[in-house]
Amino acid sequence: MKKMMLIALLAVFVSLPVFSQTIRVTQPNAPENWPIRASRSITWEYSGVSGNVKLLLFRGETEVGIIATNLPMAVRTYSWQVGQTDRGYATPGSNYKIKAKVMGQPIADFSDRPFTISGGVTMDLGAMEVRGKRPSFQAPVKVLYPNGGESLQKAVVNEIRWESTDSFGTPRIIIKRGSSVVKTYEPTGVFAIRRGNQSTWSWVIPVDLGAGNDYRIRLENSVGRLSDESDGNFSITEDPLIVVNQPRGGSWTMGDRRHIEWRASGAGNLDLLLEPAAGGRGYMIKSNVPPAPSRFFWTIGNFEYDNISFIPPRGVKYKIIVRDHSGSPSGESAEFEIYRPSITILEPSGGTVHRGDDKTIRWRTGAGFVGNVDIELYLGTPDGSFRRFDQLYTDIRDMGSASWHVYPPLRGGEAEIDAPPADRHYFIRVKSSRCPMVFGDGAAFMLHK
Repeated sequence: MKKMMLIALLAVFVSLPVFSQTIRVTQPNAPENWPIRASRSITWEYSGVSGNVKLLLFRGETEVGIIATNLPMAVRTYSWQVGQTDRGYATPGSNYKIKAKVMGQPIADFSDRPFTISGGVTMDLGAMEVRGKRPSFQAPVKVLYPNGGESLQKAVVNEIRWESTDSFGTPRIIIKRGSSVVKTYEPTGVFAIRRGNQSTWSWVIPVDLGAGNDYRIRLENSVGRLSDESDGNFSITEDPLIVVNQPRGGSWTMGDRRHIEWRASGAGNLDLLLEPAAGGRGYMIKSNVPPAPSRFFWTIGNFEYDNISFIPPRGVKYKIIVRDHSGSPSGESAEFEIYRPSITILEPSGGTVHRGDDKTIRWRTGAGFVGNVDIELYLGTPDGSFRRFDQLYTDIRDMGSASWHVYPPLRGGEAEIDAPPADRHYFIRVKSSRCPMVFGDGAAFMLHK
């Protein structure tokens, strides 16, 4: 009986239809010619499968790049700007295929036949919606910024941006005011940064260009045959402006020497301040600084007034304020942290020291410490505080140790001049020669005759 039931179940199973899991590229699927940057539809069909689709471009057996990912299976189509991938635009040529893959599954399909991507200035017949209209042409370069309506400041960095094919070549950048050319930057002097199919060039607007709202950018290739121009006018203004370019974030270390950098337009002498990003007391780094050469070399932690005690808490963010000495305008940097490296005194570590002893002062500086050190002796006072009594070393190398012949006792006929009081508490301070707020104090010890 059991055997008969098993045979019956097998018969039912065999009689069930087999559903295949497939995806199939339906376009492009023939030897077509698609102009680069033209709009074309990639289409596919599927059966017995669900999920999302990834589209890839291949040339022969080599993957050129990813066209799109996470496309819903059921839409069956994707509008593609021909040649575009995550790695930029493909080079015009033949033997291209589209691969459609079900994401997360080993199910994929290629175009049955290769197609061609044509380049250069190409007639896009697919863009003709009505028979008899004049066909449009696909330009190999497009100005992205400034493209009309923007306001650009003199003496600051402005990024000219454009999109182009590889065939466009080296750009010539022309600045126009109305119909007149006022500046031309030749190919040998234009060093653009290219990312994918977009390029940028940093332009500091010269002061000899007058303020106005009738400027445009024109881009040409080196032979002047391929070009594009801003769609509308942009403005160049002379409004006072200060932009702080450095610091750009991260962490600066006390005692290190770094540049504060800015660009100022229409401002007089400047004040440089350090302020907590969350608000609060500020510190004057330097006042009445000339606006050029647009930088100030700062030993971090030192300020214009020497009586400032600055020990930054961990995790607190700061920013540099650069403002006109008259109070306006002003600019501020990105937020950054200030790190105070440690100095640990190892010897003397308490106990008793006698005059005439030969002692070794030992210390250890923490990560980030730079420069030389000073060594000072502090004397305890009757009220329980300490004051600096003597400078033992000045601006010596950070070797971690220094010899100290402790005030030798008097010989016959000598007078006590500036002798350290005996039977009092003292301690050793080792500090940065560059920044007095970077220091370490040793344990208190007793000094005897």
